[in-house]
Amino acid sequence: GYFLSACIQILATRDIASEYCTPFMGPVLYDDALPCAADGDRSPADGIRPVDAGPPLPARGRWRLLPALDGRRWHEPVDLLPWPAGGWAVAERAGRILRHRPGRTPCLLLDLTAEIGPLGTENGLLSLALDPQFPTAPFLYVYYTRGTIAARSLQSRLARFPVAGGRLRRAAELVLLETPPRHHAWHFGGALGFGPDGLLYLGLGDRQAPAQAPRLDSLLGKILRLDVRQATRARPYRIPAANPWRGQAGARPEVYARGFRNPWRLAFDPRDGALWVADVGYINREEVNRVQAGADYGWPLWEGDLCQGEPAACAAPHAAPVATYSREVAQGHCAVIGGVVYRGAALPGLDGAYLFGDHCSGRVWTLTPRAGGGWRMRQLLQLPPGLRLMSFAAAGDAVYLLVADGAHGAVLQLAPA
Repeated sequence: GYFLSACIQILATRDIASEYCTPFMGPVLYDDALPCAADGDRSPADGIRPVDAGPPLPARGRWRLLPALDGRRWHEPVDLLPWPAGGWAVAERAGRILRHRPGRTPCLLLDLTAEIGPLGTENGLLSLALDPQFPTAPFLYVYYTRGTIAARSLQSRLARFPVAGGRLRRAAELVLLETPPRHHAWHFGGALGFGPDGLLYLGLGDRQAPAQAPRLDSLLGKILRLDVRQATRARPYRIPAANPWRGQAGARPEVYARGFRNPWRLAFDPRDGALWVADVGYINREEVNRVQAGADYGWPLWEGDLCQGEPAACAAPHAAPVATYSREVAQGHCAVIGGVVYRGAALPGLDGAYLFGDHCSGRVWTLTPRAGGGWRMRQLLQLPPGLRLMSFAAAGDAVYLLVADGAHGAVLQLAPA
Protein backbone atom coordinates (compact mmCIF):
# COMPACT_ATOMS: atom_id res chain seq x y z
CA GLY A 1 0.00 0.00 0.00
CA TYR A 2 0.90 3.65 0.17
CA PHE A 3 -0.20 6.76 2.02
CA LEU A 4 -3.06 8.78 0.59
CA SER A 5 -3.43 12.55 0.79
CA ALA A 6 -4.58 14.49 -2.24
CA CYS A 7 -6.98 16.97 -3.79
CA ILE A 8 -9.60 15.26 -5.91
CA GLN A 9 -11.94 16.98 -8.38
CA ILE A 10 -15.31 15.27 -8.30
CA LEU A 11 -17.21 15.06 -11.59
CA ALA A 12 -19.76 17.85 -11.65
CA THR A 13 -23.36 16.71 -11.83
CA ARG A 14 -26.64 18.11 -10.59
CA ASP A 15 -25.98 16.29 -7.32
CA ILE A 16 -22.25 16.76 -6.79
CA ALA A 17 -19.95 19.58 -7.79
CA SER A 18 -17.06 20.03 -5.38
CA GLU A 19 -13.36 19.60 -4.86
CA TYR A 20 -12.18 17.57 -1.91
CA CYS A 21 -8.74 17.92 -0.32
CA THR A 22 -8.22 14.79 1.71
CA PRO A 23 -6.76 14.57 5.18
CA PHE A 24 -4.33 11.77 5.94
CA MET A 25 -6.21 8.51 5.69
CA GLY A 26 -3.42 6.08 6.53
CA PRO A 27 -2.30 3.04 4.55
CA VAL A 28 -4.43 2.12 1.54
CA LEU A 29 -4.37 -1.61 0.86
CA TYR A 30 -4.66 -3.07 -2.62
CA ASP A 31 -4.87 -6.69 -1.54
CA ASP A 32 -6.32 -9.27 -3.89
CA ALA A 33 -8.77 -10.86 -1.49
CA LEU A 34 -8.88 -14.65 -1.59
CA PRO A 35 -12.27 -16.39 -1.76
CA CYS A 36 -13.67 -17.05 1.70
CA ALA A 37 -13.03 -20.52 3.05
CA ALA A 38 -15.92 -22.63 4.22
CA ASP A 39 -16.81 -22.03 7.86
CA GLY A 40 -14.80 -24.35 10.02
CA ASP A 41 -11.86 -24.41 7.60
CA ARG A 42 -8.68 -22.57 8.46
CA SER A 43 -8.60 -19.33 6.47
CA PRO A 44 -5.43 -18.63 4.43
CA ALA A 45 -5.45 -15.23 6.14
CA ASP A 46 -5.27 -16.56 9.71
CA GLY A 47 -2.54 -14.94 11.72
CA ILE A 48 -2.16 -11.82 9.54
CA ARG A 49 -2.01 -8.73 11.69
CA PRO A 50 -4.75 -6.12 11.32
CA VAL A 51 -4.07 -2.74 9.78
CA ASP A 52 -2.80 -0.10 12.20
CA ALA A 53 -6.00 1.77 12.90
CA GLY A 54 -4.28 4.92 14.08
CA PRO A 55 -5.84 7.45 16.47
CA PRO A 56 -9.56 8.32 16.52
CA LEU A 57 -10.69 11.31 14.53
CA PRO A 58 -10.87 14.54 16.52
CA ALA A 59 -13.87 14.78 18.81
CA ARG A 60 -16.70 17.02 17.64
CA GLY A 61 -18.46 18.32 20.73
CA ARG A 62 -19.88 15.40 22.68
CA TRP A 63 -18.96 12.81 20.06
CA ARG A 64 -15.95 11.20 18.43
CA LEU A 65 -15.47 8.68 15.62
CA LEU A 66 -13.36 5.59 16.22
CA PRO A 67 -11.78 3.45 13.48
CA ALA A 68 -13.82 0.24 13.22
CA LEU A 69 -13.18 -3.14 11.58
CA ASP A 70 -9.48 -3.03 12.54
CA GLY A 71 -9.18 0.40 10.93
CA ARG A 72 -8.95 -1.27 7.53
CA ARG A 73 -9.33 0.79 4.37
CA TRP A 74 -11.97 -0.16 1.83
CA HIS A 75 -12.64 0.78 -1.78
CA GLU A 76 -15.58 3.23 -1.51
CA PRO A 77 -17.66 1.26 1.04
CA VAL A 78 -21.42 1.65 0.57
CA ASP A 79 -23.02 -0.91 2.88
CA LEU A 80 -22.25 -2.94 5.98
CA LEU A 81 -24.06 -5.70 7.84
CA PRO A 82 -23.20 -8.30 10.49
CA TRP A 83 -22.33 -11.62 8.87
CA PRO A 84 -24.16 -14.61 10.40
CA ALA A 85 -21.03 -16.75 10.71
CA GLY A 86 -19.18 -13.93 12.48
CA GLY A 87 -17.63 -10.66 11.46
CA TRP A 88 -19.03 -8.28 8.87
CA ALA A 89 -20.01 -8.16 5.21
CA VAL A 90 -18.73 -4.97 3.57
CA ALA A 91 -20.01 -3.88 0.15
CA GLU A 92 -17.72 -1.82 -2.08
CA ARG A 93 -19.38 0.22 -4.82
CA ALA A 94 -17.18 -1.24 -7.57
CA GLY A 95 -18.80 -4.62 -6.96
CA ARG A 96 -17.04 -6.62 -4.24
CA ILE A 97 -18.62 -7.98 -1.06
CA LEU A 98 -15.95 -8.88 1.48
CA ARG A 99 -16.11 -10.59 4.84
CA HIS A 100 -14.15 -9.00 7.64
CA ARG A 101 -13.13 -10.86 10.79
CA PRO A 102 -10.98 -9.24 13.48
CA GLY A 103 -7.25 -9.74 12.92
CA ARG A 104 -7.62 -11.31 9.49
CA THR A 105 -7.30 -10.07 5.95
CA PRO A 106 -10.81 -9.73 4.45
CA CYS A 107 -11.88 -12.57 2.20
CA LEU A 108 -14.06 -12.31 -0.89
CA LEU A 109 -17.72 -13.36 -0.58
CA LEU A 110 -18.85 -12.16 -4.01
CA ASP A 111 -17.40 -10.22 -6.94
CA LEU A 112 -19.80 -8.45 -9.32
CA THR A 113 -17.28 -6.03 -10.84
CA ALA A 114 -17.49 -7.61 -14.31
CA GLU A 115 -21.28 -7.46 -14.25
CA ILE A 116 -21.34 -3.85 -13.05
CA GLY A 117 -18.69 -2.59 -15.46
CA PRO A 118 -17.10 0.87 -15.38
CA LEU A 119 -18.22 3.12 -12.54
CA GLY A 120 -19.86 6.46 -13.17
CA THR A 121 -21.06 8.88 -10.54
CA GLU A 122 -23.91 6.80 -9.08
CA ASN A 123 -23.98 3.24 -10.49
CA GLY A 124 -22.45 0.16 -8.88
CA LEU A 125 -23.14 -2.19 -6.01
CA LEU A 126 -25.59 -0.15 -3.94
CA SER A 127 -27.19 -2.13 -1.11
CA LEU A 128 -27.40 -5.44 0.78
CA ALA A 129 -30.03 -7.17 2.91
CA LEU A 130 -29.78 -10.46 4.77
CA ASP A 131 -32.87 -12.63 4.94
CA PRO A 132 -34.49 -12.09 8.38
CA GLN A 133 -35.15 -15.85 8.65
CA PHE A 134 -31.46 -16.76 8.27
CA PRO A 135 -30.29 -19.56 8.57
CA THR A 136 -33.68 -21.17 7.85
CA ALA A 137 -33.68 -19.06 4.67
CA PRO A 138 -29.92 -18.72 3.95
CA PHE A 139 -29.99 -15.86 1.43
CA LEU A 140 -28.32 -12.52 0.84
CA TYR A 141 -30.21 -9.98 -1.28
CA VAL A 142 -28.14 -7.60 -3.40
CA TYR A 143 -29.17 -4.48 -5.28
CA TYR A 144 -26.75 -3.42 -8.03
CA THR A 145 -26.57 -1.91 -11.50
CA ARG A 146 -25.42 -3.62 -14.66
CA GLY A 147 -24.57 -2.55 -18.19
CA THR A 148 -22.51 0.38 -19.40
CA ILE A 149 -23.00 4.07 -20.00
CA ALA A 150 -21.35 3.78 -23.42
CA ALA A 151 -23.80 1.10 -24.55
CA ARG A 152 -26.76 3.05 -23.12
CA SER A 153 -27.76 -0.12 -21.33
CA LEU A 154 -27.70 0.72 -17.60
CA GLN A 155 -30.33 -1.03 -15.54
CA SER A 156 -30.99 -1.90 -11.90
CA ARG A 157 -31.08 -5.48 -10.66
CA LEU A 158 -32.36 -7.01 -7.44
CA ALA A 159 -30.93 -10.49 -6.94
CA ARG A 160 -30.73 -13.23 -4.33
CA PHE A 161 -27.64 -15.34 -3.59
CA PRO A 162 -27.66 -18.51 -1.46
CA VAL A 163 -25.20 -18.73 1.43
CA ALA A 164 -23.62 -22.15 1.88
CA GLY A 165 -20.75 -22.93 4.26
CA GLY A 166 -20.31 -19.23 4.94
CA ARG A 167 -19.81 -18.47 1.23
CA LEU A 168 -22.05 -17.02 -1.48
CA ARG A 169 -22.88 -19.18 -4.49
CA ARG A 170 -22.38 -16.87 -7.47
CA ALA A 171 -23.68 -19.39 -10.01
CA ALA A 172 -26.96 -19.75 -8.10
CA GLU A 173 -27.97 -16.08 -8.45
CA LEU A 174 -31.73 -15.66 -8.68
CA VAL A 175 -32.72 -12.44 -10.44
CA LEU A 176 -35.85 -11.12 -8.74
CA LEU A 177 -36.39 -7.84 -10.55
CA GLU A 178 -34.76 -5.73 -13.29
CA THR A 179 -35.65 -2.30 -14.60
CA PRO A 180 -35.61 -1.56 -18.35
CA PRO A 181 -32.24 -0.27 -19.64
CA ARG A 182 -31.76 3.50 -19.82
CA HIS A 183 -28.75 5.50 -20.92
CA HIS A 184 -28.85 7.93 -17.99
CA ALA A 185 -26.25 7.19 -15.32
CA TRP A 186 -28.04 8.77 -12.36
CA HIS A 187 -30.83 8.15 -9.86
CA PHE A 188 -30.74 4.39 -9.37
CA GLY A 189 -31.90 4.76 -5.80
CA GLY A 190 -30.19 2.61 -3.23
CA ALA A 191 -32.62 1.61 -0.50
CA LEU A 192 -33.05 -2.06 0.39
CA GLY A 193 -34.23 -3.73 3.57
CA PHE A 194 -36.65 -6.13 5.21
CA GLY A 195 -39.46 -4.68 7.25
CA PRO A 196 -40.87 -6.07 10.52
CA ASP A 197 -43.57 -7.67 8.36
CA GLY A 198 -40.94 -9.93 6.76
CA LEU A 199 -41.40 -8.25 3.36
CA LEU A 200 -38.62 -6.76 1.22
CA TYR A 201 -38.67 -3.01 0.52
CA LEU A 202 -36.73 -1.49 -2.38
CA GLY A 203 -36.31 2.19 -3.27
CA LEU A 204 -35.84 3.00 -6.97
CA GLY A 205 -34.83 6.43 -8.31
CA ASP A 206 -36.51 8.19 -11.22
CA ARG A 207 -33.54 7.53 -13.58
CA GLN A 208 -33.62 11.15 -14.78
CA ALA A 209 -37.25 10.74 -15.85
CA PRO A 210 -39.10 12.85 -13.22
CA ALA A 211 -42.51 12.35 -14.84
CA GLN A 212 -42.28 8.63 -14.00
CA ALA A 213 -42.17 9.21 -10.22
CA PRO A 214 -45.93 9.80 -9.69
CA ARG A 215 -47.09 7.37 -12.40
CA LEU A 216 -48.47 4.09 -11.11
CA ASP A 217 -47.66 2.22 -14.31
CA SER A 218 -43.91 2.72 -13.69
CA LEU A 219 -41.58 1.37 -11.00
CA LEU A 220 -39.28 4.40 -11.20
CA GLY A 221 -39.30 6.90 -8.35
CA LYS A 222 -41.03 4.44 -6.02
CA ILE A 223 -40.70 2.40 -2.87
CA LEU A 224 -41.61 -1.20 -3.74
CA ARG A 225 -42.78 -3.92 -1.36
CA LEU A 226 -42.26 -7.54 -2.36
CA ASP A 227 -42.85 -10.93 -0.79
CA VAL A 228 -39.75 -12.99 -1.65
CA ARG A 229 -40.22 -15.79 0.86
CA GLN A 230 -41.12 -18.39 -1.79
CA ALA A 231 -39.08 -16.99 -4.66
CA THR A 232 -38.47 -19.20 -7.69
CA ARG A 233 -37.22 -18.48 -11.20
CA ALA A 234 -40.74 -18.88 -12.50
CA ARG A 235 -42.19 -16.59 -9.82
CA PRO A 236 -39.43 -14.47 -8.23
CA TYR A 237 -41.78 -12.62 -5.88
CA ARG A 238 -45.41 -12.34 -4.83
CA ILE A 239 -47.47 -9.21 -4.31
CA PRO A 240 -48.37 -8.67 -0.63
CA ALA A 241 -52.12 -8.64 -0.07
CA ALA A 242 -51.99 -5.22 1.61
CA ASN A 243 -50.07 -3.41 -1.14
CA PRO A 244 -52.11 -0.26 -1.81
CA TRP A 245 -52.50 -0.58 -5.60
CA ARG A 246 -52.83 -4.33 -5.88
CA GLY A 247 -55.64 -5.14 -8.27
CA GLN A 248 -55.95 -1.59 -9.65
CA ALA A 249 -56.04 -1.51 -13.45
CA GLY A 250 -52.96 0.05 -15.02
CA ALA A 251 -51.01 0.18 -11.74
CA ARG A 252 -47.88 -1.78 -10.86
CA PRO A 253 -48.91 -3.81 -7.80
CA GLU A 254 -45.35 -3.80 -6.46
CA VAL A 255 -45.61 -0.09 -5.60
CA TYR A 256 -45.86 0.78 -1.90
CA ALA A 257 -45.35 4.57 -2.13
CA ARG A 258 -44.54 6.99 -4.96
CA GLY A 259 -43.19 10.43 -5.79
CA PHE A 260 -39.47 10.00 -5.03
CA ARG A 261 -36.50 11.41 -6.90
CA ASN A 262 -33.61 9.28 -5.67
CA PRO A 263 -34.23 7.45 -2.37
CA TRP A 264 -30.87 6.71 -0.75
CA ARG A 265 -31.25 4.38 2.20
CA LEU A 266 -34.28 3.27 4.17
CA ALA A 267 -34.53 2.23 7.79
CA PHE A 268 -37.15 0.75 10.08
CA ASP A 269 -37.56 1.83 13.67
CA PRO A 270 -36.87 -1.34 15.71
CA ARG A 271 -39.51 -0.30 18.23
CA ASP A 272 -42.55 0.89 16.26
CA GLY A 273 -41.68 -0.34 12.73
CA ALA A 274 -41.90 3.14 11.15
CA LEU A 275 -40.25 3.34 7.72
CA TRP A 276 -37.76 6.20 7.20
CA VAL A 277 -36.56 7.11 3.70
CA ALA A 278 -34.13 9.87 2.68
CA ASP A 279 -34.72 11.32 -0.79
CA VAL A 280 -32.00 13.23 -2.65
CA GLY A 281 -33.09 16.67 -3.88
CA TYR A 282 -32.57 18.54 -7.12
CA ILE A 283 -31.59 22.21 -6.70
CA ASN A 284 -33.12 23.55 -3.49
CA ARG A 285 -33.95 20.91 -0.87
CA GLU A 286 -32.95 17.57 0.61
CA GLU A 287 -35.66 15.67 2.46
CA VAL A 288 -36.38 12.92 4.98
CA ASN A 289 -39.72 11.08 5.00
CA ARG A 290 -41.63 8.71 7.26
CA VAL A 291 -43.26 6.64 4.56
CA GLN A 292 -46.85 5.44 4.64
CA ALA A 293 -48.44 2.90 2.30
CA GLY A 294 -50.18 4.51 -0.66
CA ALA A 295 -48.79 8.01 -0.10
CA ASP A 296 -47.45 10.36 -2.80
CA TYR A 297 -44.29 12.21 -1.71
CA GLY A 298 -44.63 14.84 -4.37
CA TRP A 299 -41.68 14.69 -6.77
CA PRO A 300 -41.44 16.34 -9.29
CA LEU A 301 -44.15 18.85 -8.27
CA TRP A 302 -42.62 19.15 -4.81
CA GLU A 303 -38.95 19.31 -3.89
CA GLY A 304 -38.92 18.94 -0.14
CA ASP A 305 -41.21 21.69 1.18
CA LEU A 306 -41.06 23.78 -2.02
CA CYS A 307 -43.76 23.47 -4.68
CA GLN A 308 -42.65 24.04 -8.27
CA GLY A 309 -46.07 24.22 -9.93
CA GLU A 310 -49.15 26.39 -10.25
CA PRO A 311 -51.12 27.21 -7.06
CA ALA A 312 -53.96 24.87 -7.99
CA ALA A 313 -51.58 21.95 -8.42
CA CYS A 314 -49.75 22.79 -5.20
CA ALA A 315 -53.04 22.73 -3.30
CA ALA A 316 -53.57 19.04 -4.12
CA PRO A 317 -52.82 16.75 -1.17
CA HIS A 318 -49.45 15.05 -0.89
CA ALA A 319 -47.32 13.60 1.91
CA ALA A 320 -45.02 16.24 3.38
CA PRO A 321 -41.48 15.35 4.49
CA VAL A 322 -40.58 15.10 8.16
CA ALA A 323 -37.54 17.34 7.65
CA THR A 324 -35.76 19.24 4.89
CA TYR A 325 -32.53 21.19 4.59
CA SER A 326 -31.15 23.59 2.01
CA ARG A 327 -28.78 22.67 -0.80
CA GLU A 328 -27.04 26.05 -0.56
CA VAL A 329 -23.59 25.90 -2.17
CA ALA A 330 -22.11 28.00 0.63
CA GLN A 331 -22.97 25.25 3.11
CA GLY A 332 -21.43 22.53 0.96
CA HIS A 333 -24.52 20.33 0.91
CA CYS A 334 -25.27 18.09 -2.08
CA ALA A 335 -27.11 14.85 -1.26
CA VAL A 336 -28.87 13.47 1.79
CA ILE A 337 -27.61 10.15 3.17
CA GLY A 338 -30.33 8.19 4.93
CA GLY A 339 -29.41 6.67 8.25
CA VAL A 340 -30.72 4.60 11.11
CA VAL A 341 -33.12 4.84 14.04
CA TYR A 342 -31.05 4.30 17.15
CA ARG A 343 -32.47 2.23 19.97
CA GLY A 344 -29.96 1.68 22.74
CA ALA A 345 -28.18 3.01 25.81
CA ALA A 346 -24.54 3.17 24.69
CA LEU A 347 -24.99 6.57 23.01
CA PRO A 348 -26.43 8.90 25.66
CA GLY A 349 -29.38 10.98 24.60
CA LEU A 350 -29.81 9.30 21.20
CA ASP A 351 -32.35 6.60 22.04
CA GLY A 352 -35.21 7.02 19.58
CA ALA A 353 -33.35 9.45 17.34
CA TYR A 354 -33.10 9.11 13.57
CA LEU A 355 -29.51 9.78 12.43
CA PHE A 356 -28.79 10.97 8.90
CA GLY A 357 -26.30 13.21 7.10
CA ASP A 358 -25.10 14.91 3.93
CA HIS A 359 -22.74 13.32 1.42
CA CYS A 360 -20.62 16.40 0.62
CA SER A 361 -20.64 18.57 3.73
CA GLY A 362 -20.19 15.63 6.12
CA ARG A 363 -22.75 17.05 8.53
CA VAL A 364 -24.66 14.49 10.60
CA TRP A 365 -28.00 15.37 12.21
CA THR A 366 -30.57 13.79 14.48
CA LEU A 367 -34.34 13.97 14.27
CA THR A 368 -36.24 13.56 17.55
CA PRO A 369 -39.96 13.96 18.27
CA ARG A 370 -41.17 17.21 19.84
CA ALA A 371 -43.48 16.98 22.85
CA GLY A 372 -46.20 18.96 21.05
CA GLY A 373 -45.83 17.13 17.74
CA GLY A 374 -43.45 17.39 14.82
CA TRP A 375 -39.72 16.73 14.77
CA ARG A 376 -36.63 18.57 15.94
CA MET A 377 -33.51 18.56 13.76
CA ARG A 378 -30.13 19.08 15.45
CA GLN A 379 -26.57 18.79 14.16
CA LEU A 380 -24.72 15.98 15.89
CA LEU A 381 -21.26 16.29 14.32
CA GLN A 382 -19.38 17.12 11.14
CA LEU A 383 -16.83 14.91 9.43
CA PRO A 384 -13.32 16.30 8.87
CA PRO A 385 -12.83 18.05 5.50
CA GLY A 386 -12.44 15.67 2.58
CA LEU A 387 -14.43 12.75 3.95
CA ARG A 388 -17.64 11.97 2.07
CA LEU A 389 -20.45 10.29 3.95
CA MET A 390 -21.69 7.19 2.10
CA SER A 391 -23.98 5.30 4.45
CA PHE A 392 -24.87 4.33 8.02
CA ALA A 393 -25.17 0.96 9.72
CA ALA A 394 -26.37 -0.18 13.13
CA ALA A 395 -25.81 -3.37 15.08
CA GLY A 396 -26.79 -3.87 18.68
CA ASP A 397 -25.90 -0.72 20.61
CA ALA A 398 -23.47 0.56 17.96
CA VAL A 399 -23.81 3.01 15.07
CA TYR A 400 -21.33 3.07 12.19
CA LEU A 401 -20.60 5.64 9.49
CA LEU A 402 -19.22 4.55 6.11
CA VAL A 403 -17.05 7.27 4.62
CA ALA A 404 -15.00 7.68 1.45
CA ASP A 405 -11.87 9.65 0.64
CA GLY A 406 -11.59 9.68 -3.14
CA ALA A 407 -12.05 6.09 -4.25
CA HIS A 408 -11.15 4.73 -0.82
CA GLY A 409 -12.71 4.85 2.58
CA ALA A 410 -13.25 3.46 6.03
CA VAL A 411 -15.84 2.38 8.58
CA LEU A 412 -16.06 4.58 11.68
CA GLN A 413 -17.94 3.94 14.92
CA LEU A 414 -19.79 6.71 16.74
CA ALA A 415 -18.82 7.02 20.40
CA PRO A 416 -19.18 9.55 23.22
CA ALA A 417 -16.25 11.97 23.40
